[in-house]
Amino acid sequence: MGCGLYSQVKSYARLGLTIRDNELYIDIRDNGKTGLKDINIKKQYQGLEKELVKWCSKKIVRFYKDIVCAGDNLEKEFNFETGLTEIKKHEKDPKVDRNKLDNIIGAYAIAYVRELPTDTKTTPYMIYIDRNRIMRAYNASPTKEKTIWNLDTRKMVLKTASWELYNYFKPFIEIPIELKKDWETTKDEMNWETGEVIDVVVTETASDELISFDEEVEAEPTQAIAEEDIPVANPNYKKRPF
Repeated sequence: MGCGLYSQVKSYARLGLTIRDNELYIDIRDNGKTGLKDINIKKQYQGLEKELVKWCSKKIVRFYKDIVCAGDNLEKEFNFETGLTEIKKHEKDPKVDRNKLDNIIGAYAIAYVRELPTDTKTTPYMIYIDRNRIMRAYNASPTKEKTIWNLDTRKMVLKTASWELYNYFKPFIEIPIELKKDWETTKDEMNWETGEVIDVVVTETASDELISFDEEVEAEPTQAIAEEDIPVANPNYKKRPF
């Protein structure tokens, strides 16, 4: 990540992201070259969504994610008025095991955007990932046993869809000048094709794959910041109005 653990803690605190709110997780890996452990703090999908809500120039009010399994009836339609592809129907096959990788053929993540402050309705920006993209994420997982993927397949697929949605909106993120350096030093990438794979310590509380997911509901994500967390460097800073 390019900075020490203490610097990471301070940067994330200034950005308003916390482990308590499931926005961050601890990544502990065995470094085969040094014989030591590499410890980093990384963003969970909740942290990515919080960044988008706070700093995206498009006013995102909520998110929704789901997987698509064989046997589902999914209808997508291109909207010529907005220039976006939308999901018109998703009927789920109740007989399918939705946490089995062999049954999952796709997934989608939606950000609901209020284009103008006067709008009463939102515009759904949807990202769809296919089976090929899912398997690329699965195969690039550093652990040979794929423990978390096998136990929580659905959640890991949703994580992948969330990253793709975040990457779509990344050009619209406007970070305040005083937080630019913190955001740059903590910026993570979900790059499945590159990078040296090293052994990962998989524990109940720390793993490169162990991600805490809540049930997916159409609700505005929390922006609560724990009072006991490290105070921000600029306490007088106010969130940019949309």
